[in-house]
Amino acid sequence: MLQNSSQRVLFIIDGFDKLRSMHCEHCISSKFQRAPPEVIVCSILNKQILLRSVRLITTRTEVPQGMLLKGPQRFTEIMGFSEKGVEEYFQKFFQNEELFRKAYECVRVNQTLITACSIPVICWIICMVMRERFSDGADMMSGLETTTSIYVDFVSTLLDYHCQGLSQSVPSLLRSLGQLAERGMLEQQVLFDEKTVYDTISDPAGNPFLHKFLLKRKIHQETMFSFMHLSFQEFFTALYYVLLDEEESQRKVRELLHTVERGWALSFWSDRDFSKADVEVRHANLLHAVILFLCGLCKKEWMSSFFEKHNMTLSINIETQLKEWINQCSQRYQNEHMLFALHCLYELHEKSFIGKVLEHLVLIDLSNMPLKRTDCWVLKYVLKCCEHIRNLKIHETSHNLQMLQPELYCCKELYLGKTSSEDAEVFTPKHVQRDDEDKRKNIYRFVCPHAGQFLCNLTSLVFVMESEGEVLYRVVSWNPGLLDGLGQMKPAGPLYNIDCFNGSISGLHLPHCEIFCEENKDSLAVARFTGGNVEIMKPFKVTETHVMIDIRDLSHFGLLKRMIFPPSPVIAQVLLFLRPITVRQRENILDVHLLPWNVPLSKVSLYCHTENTHIKTSSKCSLTPESEYHLCCQPEESTVQPASETFECNYGPNYHPTFEVFVDVNKKEIRLSLLDKTGREVWEPRRIVLTVSSVMTIADGLRTKDMIPDEIYSKVHAAEPRQEKTRLLLNALDSGGAAVKAEFYKLLKNEEPHLVDELESGPSRPQQF
Repeated sequence: MLQNSSQRVLFIIDGFDKLRSMHCEHCISSKFQRAPPEVIVCSILNKQILLRSVRLITTRTEVPQGMLLKGPQRFTEIMGFSEKGVEEYFQKFFQNEELFRKAYECVRVNQTLITACSIPVICWIICMVMRERFSDGADMMSGLETTTSIYVDFVSTLLDYHCQGLSQSVPSLLRSLGQLAERGMLEQQVLFDEKTVYDTISDPAGNPFLHKFLLKRKIHQETMFSFMHLSFQEFFTALYYVLLDEEESQRKVRELLHTVERGWALSFWSDRDFSKADVEVRHANLLHAVILFLCGLCKKEWMSSFFEKHNMTLSINIETQLKEWINQCSQRYQNEHMLFALHCLYELHEKSFIGKVLEHLVLIDLSNMPLKRTDCWVLKYVLKCCEHIRNLKIHETSHNLQMLQPELYCCKELYLGKTSSEDAEVFTPKHVQRDDEDKRKNIYRFVCPHAGQFLCNLTSLVFVMESEGEVLYRVVSWNPGLLDGLGQMKPAGPLYNIDCFNGSISGLHLPHCEIFCEENKDSLAVARFTGGNVEIMKPFKVTETHVMIDIRDLSHFGLLKRMIFPPSPVIAQVLLFLRPITVRQRENILDVHLLPWNVPLSKVSLYCHTENTHIKTSSKCSLTPESEYHLCCQPEESTVQPASETFECNYGPNYHPTFEVFVDVNKKEIRLSLLDKTGREVWEPRRIVLTVSSVMTIADGLRTKDMIPDEIYSKVHAAEPRQEKTRLLLNALDSGGAAVKAEFYKLLKNEEPHLVDELESGPSRPQQF
């Protein structure tokens, strides 16, 4: 089918994290080659075959960098249901207005449940549990405090109403399910063949926790099983560990905790490519949920009735084992691993233990990531369990503050990550020129003295620094090949290559030029390019000037805009550059650029105007992309070409002039204005003074006659202030000979006649050159 298809093909891989391994050292290069299925899939993902195919992949964990997916990509994080989405789901589930209103109102007023319902599978489970409690007339809210308690209640409901006819006893059934679930978790397997399942469970076809389906092979069909949802596979794995004898239970939990912490350690390898390390990191991430369920199952007050009802015992030593590990992790890690430790404490739901853990912590640092609603709820609960927190660092967002405000008073020191670029310290970077680099690669260097926010006054980039360090950054070209796969997403700013040494950057604020309205307020995103891949990052905040993101790894970052609606006005700039004039020229030539506001002046100067002089003027205006504009110049004898031009949001690498203005060399001043196609002035008339430093005019004259080398000319042009230009030029005369000095005197008298007259008439008249 694929060999004969001339159309684009969409491949959907739902649950990439469930695949055991998709790394192949040898891919096929032709769709006509025969190969095992895993090699074919790898070849498709790596764009070795079917180059025009589209791939839609879902995964619950982060795909390691460089592991797959060559070529353009778009990444989207599914955040779950909003509160409105939860209400709509309840309405569709119950399909009875009275039941819907009663159930949703119970959930809406319970902050724990409404927060948990943002996760779709939890929302479904809660609906199922509430429907059963409706029919039994039971209390709908009792026992539903943590994720584990919700799962235990749901499993108990299915055991009571849907497992009566099974041949296994409940303890035996739960152990069998746990054994199968653990095998899948350790082998990263979610599909089980019929023989494996029947060897473990006596009556799998009637088991409500398993799904049975037929998998088509080449010439036959194979019966396969899976758990009703991956989260139940995680839950039954944890339950299995709890039901084992003390010694075996402790051994398995110890191995589980070691595997997860080893994955955390390997995740700090910033330069790792796909390797055994990445496999271990993925596996560790998949096991997080098992630890959370273990913590929840140790809550005796809630779980004792479930275990006693089915004649099962709980391993006491597991609870001690988990508490020791959580206590150590909370003192050893910050940010995402600290957040995981807090989630473990929430599942334990033991206020006295939580208070003891937190009171010994010097710092809780969650400032490196935006907190989800469930994260805020967990943090709110654990803060309630401790009288004082020494130091807490979190993101400053209105949602965080609104939910956490009452509990934040217990913090002795509170750091709210700044979300305003206006408060950043302004710095001027140094320019670095490496010997092996293209001279036009303008590398900026910033030595950060301490943690905080710092704004570059050349690019308007803001760096959120966690500590002192050295930052190197530069503007690079957008790759057209990668942009082709982004559909309606187009560049909305320069692309920056950023490196940091001896320090760390936790956030970036990228300048934008948008004038926001209702249609485009959510149109901006950030592209992160690494290893030939593109990740689309959603900003946690967009202000009138900057787009703010959190980062963990450094690479190439640039703004993107979703071009859904017709172009809307943006903040733009009119840049003027005067070309050097020679003695034989009768006209000054002025290059006029219409560019977006967030294009750095230094970038345009370096790439296009190394020998031209930038004329400073008030350049800010509002222009609409794809609209036509006309440059008006006074006096009318001046020539402007072209007569009109279309404004485009150009972000390099080439910055060609939009207009050229030719002015009589004797004119020292002109007036410029910019009009749209209706004749309305969008950049009001400006006085433009064309006189430039006589030093450069003299240097231009000497250069046209090959009397000074290009290297000396470039140094004179780049030097500031004017006195330094003069010093360099005079030094060049010493080695130039009598002819060069005579030409210098001639040019000086032409440019500065009054100065020469004053020197010649003075008491100490200089000798003739």
